[in-house]
Amino acid sequence: FHVEFVSGPSDATGYEAVAVEDDTVVAVLIRQERDGRTSGKAVGYSRQTPLNLDGPIGNRVVIDGRTGAVVAVASH
Repeated sequence: FHVEFVSGPSDATGYEAVAVEDDTVVAVLIRQERDGRTSGKAVGYSRQTPLNLDGPIGNRVVIDGRTGAVVAVASH
């Protein structure tokens, strides 16, 4: 599925979604590859990146791997 997140201006050259999974929880982390530049702007842009899981989400809870907050999951 795809992970949607907010990131700053194009100071990153790429994004990767990483999942840590068990039978009850899927923790999602976003890794950014940076090119060293910063824009200095406090602007957020909506972004998407694919995430492959070992199995279907099913009844598992999806959380933000950085904060531990539960994340809403929508099917399209």
